[in-house]
Amino acid sequence: MKHHLLLSIVFILGAITLMLEVLAVRILSPYSGNTIYTYSSVLSIILAALSVGYYLGGILSECKNLVRLFYEIILITGVSILLIRLMDIFILPIIGYKLPYQTGPLIMSIMLFFLPGLLLGIISPLAINIRKKTYPKQKAGKIFSEILFFSTIGNIFGGLSTSFIFIPNFGISIIITAAGIILLVIGIGGLILNNSIKGKTKYIVIFILATSLFINFSSEETGQPVIYSKDGVYEKIKVFDTFFKGKPVRVLQQDRSISGVMYLPSGEITPQNMKYFILYKLYKNDIKNALILGGGAYLIPKELLKISPNAEINVAEIEPILFDIAKKYFYLPDDKRLHNYTIDGRKFLNSIDKKYDLIYSDAFYTYFSLPVNFSTYEFFRSIKQHLNSEGIAIINLIDELTPKKKSFIFSEMKTLKTVFLNCHFFAVASPFSKEVQNIIFLGYNGNKKIDINNKEVTNNENPLIKGLPEKIINLTLYDLERYPILTDDYSPVEYLIGNTLKNIKTDKKITALFDFLPD
Repeated sequence: MKHHLLLSIVFILGAITLMLEVLAVRILSPYSGNTIYTYSSVLSIILAALSVGYYLGGILSECKNLVRLFYEIILITGVSILLIRLMDIFILPIIGYKLPYQTGPLIMSIMLFFLPGLLLGIISPLAINIRKKTYPKQKAGKIFSEILFFSTIGNIFGGLSTSFIFIPNFGISIIITAAGIILLVIGIGGLILNNSIKGKTKYIVIFILATSLFINFSSEETGQPVIYSKDGVYEKIKVFDTFFKGKPVRVLQQDRSISGVMYLPSGEITPQNMKYFILYKLYKNDIKNALILGGGAYLIPKELLKISPNAEINVAEIEPILFDIAKKYFYLPDDKRLHNYTIDGRKFLNSIDKKYDLIYSDAFYTYFSLPVNFSTYEFFRSIKQHLNSEGIAIINLIDELTPKKKSFIFSEMKTLKTVFLNCHFFAVASPFSKEVQNIIFLGYNGNKKIDINNKEVTNNENPLIKGLPEKIINLTLYDLERYPILTDDYSPVEYLIGNTLKNIKTDKKITALFDFLPD
């Protein structure tokens, strides 16, 4: 085999290896979230598969017809990558939502990525021995270093190009299918050049290529009329129409998380927890400016523009395409008072000196999307530092109010109370419910005290504010001192949430938001 051809193939295989690792997280995240369990499972299983592959490759490299075996393994690897797409369409939607929160990603990683990883691992030792037999006078160290160099450069190219070029411009399905077809072409082409394809094999080749095209153009059915579906930079994004309690609604779905729901055709916010932004009126009838951390469908910015005609609204949303989706599908108006920033919310806070009357953070859409950097003492302190005197912070959290040895919500409550001495917590379902539910934090950067049971609240014309006495959580019932404060150094959010969810299958509709997900 020619020197440059072998190194080019090694480069391509290296690129596809890292591409597979990057895409693996995106493939699993709709079912298990972008959690530490997903990342560690993907990385561990692919590394384990590569390790076994390296070992087997060393044994197989003593094969007589080494070049033929080399191309056959590449061909089989291409088929195995196409099978990932097939399982993504037909298998994961059936089992993905039923697997446990913590071990589910590990099981799915083994199913989808172990075989391709193993086959990719086999190829490198074969390439080294092919090079050694082709150029017997070259030293083993030089051969090994060259193969390793081009494979690693391929890794770097595959990782960066997938993240910065392919995912933003193409769907995951196209990338996976293209990778599989590239390996099929290399494998088949190499076998043809080496006169290893004979007779009826050409029909098998045609069948494989036709199957790959079928896999690529097969679509996942949600059971709902999908009006928009595309891979975002960070998540799979869908917009679909459905019904809730007999009324038509429009839903924004990011991976498995519901980011926004509105009634049609009115555009009114549907989920009860999203309506709690109105709690700022307990302290101020009007605000001059507000910062929303996490735009989603931009329903809250839209409402603030409507009810606060003089307010300037800033939104920090890391997913670039959501702003345009909100304008096109969720009736977000073009308004000079609304300023959108495509940036992580915490990074945005660290980059500005501006202060706000209201900061609303809604990073906790479901159990599967819990940003660790949005749950710590340092983050909450940064929020308070960016509030005006008498400014209000509202944060949407999620967990169950069941006292136990380790608890996310009680650690979070203690952390928030350390930063905001003047604060309240409200249970969207009920403070007496032991089910997982949304918990709303209301913090005030001032000395004014609010009695939730006074007539100003109980006679309020807004039904949500009027009902607050039934929603307030009595913190004296819980011993918060036993729980640790969450910090940037110590914040095991996935572990704490995992303790809540380990006995709950992810397809169970625990909160009202899950009613909008396709069955």
